[in-house]
Amino acid sequence: MLLALACALALPGIARAQWPAANLGLPVCTAAYSQSFRTAISDGAGGMFVAWSDMRFVVSDIYVQHVSASGAILWSYNGALACGAAGRQDQPVLVSDGAGGIVVAWRDFRYDSDGDVFAQRIGPGGAALWAFNGVPVCTAGGQQVAPVIAPDSAGASPSGVVIAWEDHRDEPRIYAQRLDTAGVARWDPNGKPVSTSLAAQFEPAIVTGGPYGVIVAWTQQGDTGSDIFAEYVGHDGQPLWDPAGAGICAAAGDQFRPIAVSDSAGGAWFAWEDDRGASIGVYAQRVTLPGFSVLVDGGAQVCSFDADQLALAAVADGRGGLLVAWTDERVNMDVYAQRLDPAGARLWPASGEIVCNEPGTHAFPSIAADGLGGALVAWEDERTGAGTDIYAQRMDSLGVARWTAGGVNECSASYNQFQATVVSNSDTVGVVVWVDQRGASDLYCQRVPLQGTMLRPAVSLKAAPNPATLQATFAFAATGAGRAELTIFDAAGRRVRTLDHEMFEAGVQQVPWDARDDSGRTCAGGVYFARLAVDGRATATRRITLVR
Repeated sequence: MLLALACALALPGIARAQWPAANLGLPVCTAAYSQSFRTAISDGAGGMFVAWSDMRFVVSDIYVQHVSASGAILWSYNGALACGAAGRQDQPVLVSDGAGGIVVAWRDFRYDSDGDVFAQRIGPGGAALWAFNGVPVCTAGGQQVAPVIAPDSAGASPSGVVIAWEDHRDEPRIYAQRLDTAGVARWDPNGKPVSTSLAAQFEPAIVTGGPYGVIVAWTQQGDTGSDIFAEYVGHDGQPLWDPAGAGICAAAGDQFRPIAVSDSAGGAWFAWEDDRGASIGVYAQRVTLPGFSVLVDGGAQVCSFDADQLALAAVADGRGGLLVAWTDERVNMDVYAQRLDPAGARLWPASGEIVCNEPGTHAFPSIAADGLGGALVAWEDERTGAGTDIYAQRMDSLGVARWTAGGVNECSASYNQFQATVVSNSDTVGVVVWVDQRGASDLYCQRVPLQGTMLRPAVSLKAAPNPATLQATFAFAATGAGRAELTIFDAAGRRVRTLDHEMFEAGVQQVPWDARDDSGRTCAGGVYFARLAVDGRATATRRITLVR
C-alpha cells in the first residue's frame, strides 16, 4: 500500500479536461469509494484549490487538487496525496501559501484513536514540500479536533500559517500553533492556549489580523449560556488583547458557531448563530485593529425577521462590509442573504434579501464575494423532489438577484449533489465544487461565468440647477432596466448623503436632493460630487456647486 501511495504522490501533474458545456460538472476526483470533508479556496487566477478526505484505500487519507481557470486538472489524476499515513485523516482545511501553492491541515489518527493535528505544504506543481505525510502540529493526549488555518500575516510571500483547534487534553480549550514556511513549529510544543480562561471553549474560527498576527474566535461556555470570544495573537504567540479573551458577544441566550473573515482593513468580521430571541437568528460584529473596538454592543442583527436562521455562511464584501447567507425557516427552508456596511448597518432589506424561495427545500448556502460588492451564492436544492441538485445565484451590491429567479441549475446529474462550496476570483468568474453521488461519492466542480450575465445599462448623469441653493435634481438616462444608487461626496471625498436606490426602467430618471446630509443637516456651500452606481458598478460622476 505504501508503494502505491508513493507512486501516486510521484505522478506528474496532468492538464486534462475543460469545463463541460452541459451542467453536469467537471470531475475533480472519481476514485473508488467516497470523497468527503472537502474544502476549496480560490487560486487567485480564475481557478481553485481543493482538499478532501479520501477513502480510495479504505481508510481515509488527505488529497488535494488544483483546477485552472480553463478547467484543466493541473495536479495528479484524482488528486495529489498530502497524507497517506496509517489511521484515518479527515477534516482538511487549506490556505494559500502566498507562493503559488497551499498549506493544508487536518485531523489525524495515525498515533491514537483520539486524533491529532498535522499539516503539509504543497508546492505549485503539486509536490509535498514538508515531511512525508506531513508535520505534527499537535500530538498531545486527548482529542484535537476542528482545525482552522490562516496565513500568519497579511501580504507575506511566501507565508507561514497559524493553525488553531479545539483541544481536549484537559477541559476543552482552544489551542494554536504557528508553522513557518519550512513547516517548523514556532510556538510551544503541541501548541499553546489562545486564552487564559479555564472556561470550556469550542468551535474555533481564525482570520489573519493585518501584519502582526491572527485573530482567533471561539464559542465559550459561560454561567448562563455560551458566548463568542476572540483573541488577537501576535507572531510570538502572545495575546495582544485581554489574555482571557475579548468578548465579541455576551448577550442573553446562546451564541455559537462563529465565522471569522477579514474586513479588508486589517480588522475582522465575526458572524454567528444566536438564540437571544424567540428564534435562532444571525448576528455579526466587526473588530478594528490594532486595539480592540467593536461596532455594536452585542452585535448587529443581520436579519430582523423572527424565524430560525441556520447554517450561515459569511465573506467580506471587499469594501469593508460583510456578506452573509443562511438557511431561513420563515416559510419552508429557503436561502436568504444580507449585506452589512462597514458600520454594521443593513444595506439590503431588514428581513434579508431572497436568494431562493422556490417550492421545495433550499439549504446550506455557500457564499463568495463577486469583486463588486455583491455575492455569488450556491446551495443544495430539492425543488424537483427527485433528489438534491446544486443551484447558484448572483446578488449585486444592492441586493438584486441578477440571474434567473430562483437561481441557475449548476448540476442536475442523477442521484444527489450536496455540500456546495463556491469561490470567486473577480467579477468575471466563480467556481462551485460539490460532493456528487452519481458514482459512489465523488467530487465535481463547475465554472460559473459572472461577466455577461448582468444587466449593464448605459447611463449619463446631469444636475440642475448647477450651481444650486436649496435643492437640485439629478437626472440620468438609461438604456435598460436596473437598480441605481446615488451618493453625494464633499470635495475631500467624504460621503455626505446616500439617496434611496430603487429599480428603474429604461428612459430618463430623476432623483431630487434637498442639499442635506444623511443626518438632515443643511450642507455648507462648496463643491460636491454625485456618483451614480448602476447594478453595483460606478458608472457616472457629476460635479455640483452649492451656493449659500
